[in-house]
Amino acid sequence: MTAPGRRSSTFTRLLRHGFTDASAAERLLDSPELAPIRTDPVLLEALGATADPDLALRGLVALLEAQPSPTARRELLDTLIAAKPLRDRLLG
Repeated sequence: MTAPGRRSSTFTRLLRHGFTDASAAERLLDSPELAPIRTDPVLLEALGATADPDLALRGLVALLEAQPSPTARRELLDTLIAAKPLRDRLLG
């Protein structure tokens, strides 16, 4: 738990990656299913490289939520981590 008045390291990383609403992004990423995004520097950097990281994250969350199962969500995240061209096109 973060001490009062201190921001979490996730919040700070999100700010560094260009998120304008890092609090909202942090709340989205608090979900256990989205932990791979929160902890993976490749995905955070890819989101930060978009024109609007906040919008890209919300779009990615919506895409993940549309998957039929946790396994399908994990497979999608694994694919995005491994396949840079697909990741860049999807997030762009």
